[in-house]
Amino acid sequence: MAVTIAQLRAFTAVLKHNSFSIAANTLGISQSAVSHAVSSLEREVGGQVFDRANGVIPTVLGSLLIVRARTVLAAVDALEASVRDHSGVHSGMVRLAAVPTACQGLLPGLLQLWAARLPEVDVQVYEGDDEELSDWLETGLVDAAILVDPSESHKASRLLATDDFQALIRKDHPLAQEARITLAELLEDGLISSTGGCEMQVRRIHELAGIHYTATQRVRELATF
Repeated sequence: MAVTIAQLRAFTAVLKHNSFSIAANTLGISQSAVSHAVSSLEREVGGQVFDRANGVIPTVLGSLLIVRARTVLAAVDALEASVRDHSGVHSGMVRLAAVPTACQGLLPGLLQLWAARLPEVDVQVYEGDDEELSDWLETGLVDAAILVDPSESHKASRLLATDDFQALIRKDHPLAQEARITLAELLEDGLISSTGGCEMQVRRIHELAGIHYTATQRVRELATF
């Protein structure tokens, strides 16, 4: 079996973007080249990695392969980064993961700043919730992540900012004019919670207050609100 790095990059890009065309644009190659790379990979591993009949969904074989593929690509990227560091040239790719709130509010300005200061560095952004980001760091899928209250296992973490928790309620709600609202006052109302950010911290606050946490609706994107 002779699996190539190009095949693995095409495979992981298609899986990330759920699209052959977007993967091609990201990799800077034609869509036919991506399709050829994936087909060649399937011949090498002896089976299909995507179920094309239902969109771009990984098969059982594809799901098994993606973990190893990400590990291999992380090692290759680390090797290339070491060579660049030795030459003193800041270039290459940095894979940065962040929760949706950071992607919407923090990253646009940072990406613009980095593009001006480090034009040879390509920053690839991955969006996910805290649990996904922690897994991606551990498996080497990403190089860095912006988390909410990172666990103690992330020894190299650095505090970027702090923020207050706020409850969003309708303008005509009886509590709308209150300067501060307690959790107990919200018990009669159903909570809409976002899974893509601070849900673990909201659960913890409820536990500390001795209140059972119940979310009537759970969404991933803030725009859904």
